[in-house]
Amino acid sequence: MKKWFIVFFLFVITLFQSLQTVSAETVEWKERADLPEPRVGASSSVVDGKIYVIGGGTQKQGTYGNQTFVYDP
Repeated sequence: MKKWFIVFFLFVITLFQSLQTVSAETVEWKERADLPEPRVGASSSVVDGKIYVIGGGTQKQGTYGNQTFVYDP
C-alpha cells in the first residue's frame, strides 16, 4: 500500500512541476544593458536584486580574469 501511495505522490508532484514550466515559458524577456566586454566561463548570481557576473575571460585574450560586473536594474 505504501508503494502505491509513494508512486501516486510522485506522479502528482511531476504533474505540478510540468504546469509550472509551461507558465514560465510565457514570460517575456526584455534586453537591457550589455556587459562592458564579452565574458566566457563567468559565474553569475543575484544578490539583493543586483546581478553579479564574476570572473571569466574574453575570447580575444584566452585568459581568465578576476573582474566583477554588477548590474542594478
